Amino acid sequence: MTSALVPFLACGGDEAGSGPPPLTTGTTPPPPDDAGSSVGQDVLEATTTTKTFKGSLATTKTVRFGGDPYCEYTMTIKQIEIEILFLENGEVGLARVRNQAVETSVPPCPHPPMDPSSHDYALKGATKTATGVSITLVGATSNRPDTSLVLDLVTKGDGFDAAATWKRLDQKAPLDWVVNATVPLAQQ
Repeated sequence: MTSALVPFLACGGDEAGSGPPPLTTGTTPPPPDDAGSSVGQDVLEATTTTKTFKGSLATTKTVRFGGDPYCEYTMTIKQIEIEILFLENGEVGLARVRNQAVETSVPPCPHPPMDPSSHDYALKGATKTATGVSITLVGATSNRPDTSLVLDLVTKGDGFDAAATWKRLDQKAPLDWVVNATVPLAQQ
């Protein structure tokens, strides 16, 4: 199995050196939009004892939002790509999601919709559940609109079904929205 280097958000730094050594094989500078984190990005090399799961989805269902006293709009999440790497101890070592947010305005609205926006998300935290794992991701500072993302992974055969929930954070009702979709993840 060939392996590629993938970004991994490291645990908090311990300047005194009293903690365990980091789980990295090298260091690389953070990408331009590093999911809003001030922590540097380390790299984790996939090995034969790690397991990587990937999945994609072309589009979610369209969700309508807005309304009196505002225009009505729709939001659709498209081109969804999910990658989850589990370490040999079963912990999530990497979670990355990329997608595009596409807004439209509902006629007769005189205001144009927001331009389509590429979104990137990175691992913030993961918690084991009775049926799998719940993963919280943090969005890049360039994500427009500002959106949170949670993946609830449920074991399905040799993979997972990832129930994804995107939620707009930078507006209150009626201009906020929640988009849900389930993305099958298969081991790579």
